[in-house]
Amino acid sequence: MILIQGKGVSKGVTNGPIYFFQRPDAKISDAPAASIVEEKARIGEAQEKSIIQLTNLAKKAREEAGDETAILFETHACCHCAYCQRELGHEQAALEALLRTFAYDWPRAEVCCEIGHWFFRKERFRQAAYWYTLALTCARDDRRGGFVSPDCYGYLPCIQLCVCYSRLGDQKKAETFNELAASCKPDSPAVRHNRAVFQALSEQAMQVG
Repeated sequence: MILIQGKGVSKGVTNGPIYFFQRPDAKISDAPAASIVEEKARIGEAQEKSIIQLTNLAKKAREEAGDETAILFETHACCHCAYCQRELGHEQAALEALLRTFAYDWPRAEVCCEIGHWFFRKERFRQAAYWYTLALTCARDDRRGGFVSPDCYGYLPCIQLCVCYSRLGDQKKAETFNELAASCKPDSPAVRHNRAVFQALSEQAMQVG
């Protein structure tokens, strides 16, 4: 099985240090860092500036457009904080930042996938499967524009659930989720790879039987 999951939750926007859900390989800056310490300092600075910027945007949005728009910025501030904390190596703080989004809004698929990935990285596949499954129940609202990552509402949780259940030893369920992922992206290299793996496992089982 292969895992399809971006390095970071976000991708930098050209005109500022705000990071939206767009995948896959996020970088705080394209400029080379002289050391790990310097890179961590830059990440910390980016986090502080972005949280302030997002908080100000949320306040302005609440005044001009109402609570629903403000919530987008408030939840995204938590997600950006989680990304920075993870890059700094603060795993528990990253999880807590993601969970804090639920104080502002109902679960969104993007957040559920990130929490699932948190557990996946720790090889806690049953917990990861719970969050990826929850992501599939979230309604997608394209009115949220750049805050929406379409893959998180179908393909991504399905392909991740395929991996989770394979690691848990339930190959039948894993294959089912691989085919659900295929219904979202028929030409996915991950889907093709997984089909080949399942075919090999089936042939192997027949030979043993």
